[in-house]
Amino acid sequence: MFLLERTHTMNIKFRKGTYRAALVMGPITFKFIYLRWSCLRRILRSWEYCRFLIIRGMFANITEFFTWKSLKVPFLAPTYFSFFGILNIQKTIKGDKVGCFEHIRNVLKQLPENKRGTWNFIEAHSLWTNSGWRKTEQGYILFDYGDCFMNGWPFSTILCRDKKELQEILSKQEL
Repeated sequence: MFLLERTHTMNIKFRKGTYRAALVMGPITFKFIYLRWSCLRRILRSWEYCRFLIIRGMFANITEFFTWKSLKVPFLAPTYFSFFGILNIQKTIKGDKVGCFEHIRNVLKQLPENKRGTWNFIEAHSLWTNSGWRKTEQGYILFDYGDCFMNGWPFSTILCRDKKELQEILSKQEL
């Protein structure tokens, strides 16, 4: 007879966003398309609207994966795998939540003046709502950086353009 002993417990969390949901299971996070209950009720009346939300969630997952694949910078949480935008597998970032919008804005004010202006016109909800940032021992890390094709510059384009400056600024922040 064997006695199985649990040496550790895995903390599982479920987080809902606008177009995606995340299942956080220890060191790995699974991000997938998420339809709110209100959307499911509208399917019979407005399939076009639900399809639009599905495409937005897929687009966010795909751009998040390819942004990580092309940049691989320490201020972005690694996205290991994407299944056609339906599911992403990403590293879970442990750290303190960033306090407020002004905190992120003050950090980004350290960018060179010629690059600061476009940051006001990007469509990154996670950047300006501060819900996608964590403050860690390595500096600030962004874990929600997928585009969602709204008005403004795509977030991934700006990240590619300013990656060196951002890496310097976000890694030197005092904790």
